[in-house]
Amino acid sequence: MSTWRNGQQLLEAKLEERRTSIKEFIAGLESSPPHRVPGTAVVMVGSSFGKTIPAALIHHLQCVNVLHERVILLNVETEMVPHVPAAERLDYENLGAGVISMQFHYGFSQTPNVPVALALSEHFGLPVDTDTAIYILARETVIPRQDLRSLPFHWQEVFFSWLTRNAGRATVYYNLPAERVLELGLQVEV
Repeated sequence: MSTWRNGQQLLEAKLEERRTSIKEFIAGLESSPPHRVPGTAVVMVGSSFGKTIPAALIHHLQCVNVLHERVILLNVETEMVPHVPAAERLDYENLGAGVISMQFHYGFSQTPNVPVALALSEHFGLPVDTDTAIYILARETVIPRQDLRSLPFHWQEVFFSWLTRNAGRATVYYNLPAERVLELGLQVEV
């Protein structure tokens, strides 16, 4: 358990180095706009929600210099109650430059279903065509360090790398349509 927790903290710190603030990202889109393509990209955001732009989106934009017309930064939060009613499930903020920050709330006994929740967002004035939306997920490949300083803990790094490779897939957990998912791989040395 401690290997997973410590590894996740280290991975999060490494990914934080690759992120940029929302303010900087929006300013960059406005000052030097990339080519925009029609449609919606739903970018799954983890613990950095509301603070930074995910490293996967930054990496994608740097590689291809293309962005969808509308980008939804989506976080799914599990609350400490068994059930969250659909009417209370959505929080959102329009960040500008075609970027929307959105958070869905589920109770701990509920199973998240992102496409259904996105379809319900139409009731809040945010229609999303879930049949054409692209879901962008990060897939981190953890690379254990090879330097001598980490030698006593090298087995933990290797074990954590194995754990992350065998962790459950977000596509299944969030009920995302496999044919609409774009997984962007990032190699991270821990």
